[in-house]
Amino acid sequence: MKRMIMLFTVLAFAVLAFSQTPTLALNEFMASSDLCCDDGAGEMEDFVELYNYGDADVDLAGLWFTDTPADTAGIYDAWQIPSGFPETVVPAGGFIAVWFDKDSEQGPLHVEAKLSGDGEFIIMLDTDGITELINYEFGPQYTDVSYAQFPDGSESWDYTITPTPGSVNIYTEIVLGCMDSEATNYDADANVDDGSCDYTPVEDIPVLFINEFLASNETGIQDTSGEYEDWIEIYNPGDEDVDLGGLFITDDILDLTAYQIPDTISEITTIPPGGFITLWADKDSEEGPLHVEIKLSSDGEDVALVASDGVTIIDSYTFGVQTADTSEGRAFDGGHIWGNFDTPTPNISNGMLHINEIIASNETTVTDDSLDYDDWVEIYNTSELDIDLAGMGFADNHAEAHFVPSGFSETVVPAGGYTLVWFDKESEEGPLHIEEKLGSGGDAVILYDTTGTYVIDYYEFGEQTTDISEGRYPDGSDNWGFMSPTPATSNGDFLSIIDSETLPTSFTLHPAYPNPFNPTTTIRFDVPESADMSVTVYNIRGEKVETLVNEHLTHGQYNVVWNANNQPSGIYFVRLVGNTTTQVQKLLLVK
Repeated sequence: MKRMIMLFTVLAFAVLAFSQTPTLALNEFMASSDLCCDDGAGEMEDFVELYNYGDADVDLAGLWFTDTPADTAGIYDAWQIPSGFPETVVPAGGFIAVWFDKDSEQGPLHVEAKLSGDGEFIIMLDTDGITELINYEFGPQYTDVSYAQFPDGSESWDYTITPTPGSVNIYTEIVLGCMDSEATNYDADANVDDGSCDYTPVEDIPVLFINEFLASNETGIQDTSGEYEDWIEIYNPGDEDVDLGGLFITDDILDLTAYQIPDTISEITTIPPGGFITLWADKDSEEGPLHVEIKLSSDGEDVALVASDGVTIIDSYTFGVQTADTSEGRAFDGGHIWGNFDTPTPNISNGMLHINEIIASNETTVTDDSLDYDDWVEIYNTSELDIDLAGMGFADNHAEAHFVPSGFSETVVPAGGYTLVWFDKESEEGPLHIEEKLGSGGDAVILYDTTGTYVIDYYEFGEQTTDISEGRYPDGSDNWGFMSPTPATSNGDFLSIIDSETLPTSFTLHPAYPNPFNPTTTIRFDVPESADMSVTVYNIRGEKVETLVNEHLTHGQYNVVWNANNQPSGIYFVRLVGNTTTQVQKLLLVK
């Protein structure tokens, strides 16, 4: 029954119509329900849980509930629990849930009030309709999160994402955050959405490296005004253009917004994929967008490249005393090792570590220190500085990197030199033995930097022939092909015919490598018997582009290199024809 009650006296926990004050405590409540909790009628409703901390049963019949304090006239707008229902009895040491759902027709424990998730009151009045047994004010609540005492009846309150109306409280810590995966600030660890989701697009922070700099330029390169100025080289290791416009450059790590590069001349400030730009640190910004308002100190200082938000550091480096006309840079582009260059290389590569040659089926070529014929990968250092592989990672297509240990002289690849890394799953044999094996049916080799995330070099290969290597020619170039193995020395030219004790048994056009490619790819094919053979390339319209082979060949394995330097990017088809066979393969030229 709901009625207006005149408040004559406000006495908390006073002597009531009960023979003694009911041993009831507010123990848990939820004021913002969505997916919780079922009120027994199939509806998810707000609730108030009472705990009977006494040793006798307590009947709620006759007590009044409301979510609104008395008005200025002392009148409550409250609902009274009806009598004559066994479910209104709270057993000694037990719990009961009162549903604040304004659905009193659903049972005696459903009251004509609704709790507000924005915060309000929970008030329980004695049967006299005057005495407040419970008066609890709460603030804003989280949806489907209850506020409860731990342990029960302790007066120690906390939130829990495990509401338990009518039973012992269970504490499950809440982690506030944005739970919408579409939001830019999505928090995968959050279990309660706090309304903080932000859908403002986040600036993509480019991957760029401060790759080389010169802080004392006396007789080196000149800027466009013919002046010998300090300079900073920026390297873009990605596969897309990156515009420096809007980024900040500074020589003081405590002042990240020292100078902002103009964003109005993108054709000058854009770095192509794999390319470089030199910024002139001359405080002569009037000379062009690549002249910045900082000067490097030959005594040593900081240099940092900062995102357009003025906060996020893209890359930074702290250097010491510099020598005139000697630059300091990364031993290989984007790498973690720094050194001095007697011959500075602004706007061109400092050098690189290359996967230069591989063999995935080694039976008679070269043995490791244990005299085993194992798979190997040759690393080539094009830099003028020695580079230690210590800390770098190697992997095949299983993608789990195995890192080279430090403290070994044999892990150093000399400037312009070569080192073999053994893929033999025998790391106990030395620091250059990796816990992987290459697959002769096709695999991949990946070289990671010391973070295990940045890929220095990568090569994916197809089916291999025993004791025939696959490598770059010339060394470090983008041209790959099969060759006579040259472990730890300069690679020779590609084989046009691969002699093998096991001759081909069928006409086979093997997958071209690389594919996609730019601008050359190697096409390998098998001839099991003497035949008139042709290898022809067609464009997607079916037009002949180039005939690579058109002659009588004896049985054997053959390679032919197609140089598509004069062709546009797109899909092409290579067709092998011989005797009764015709085989076709798709090629993708990407420039």
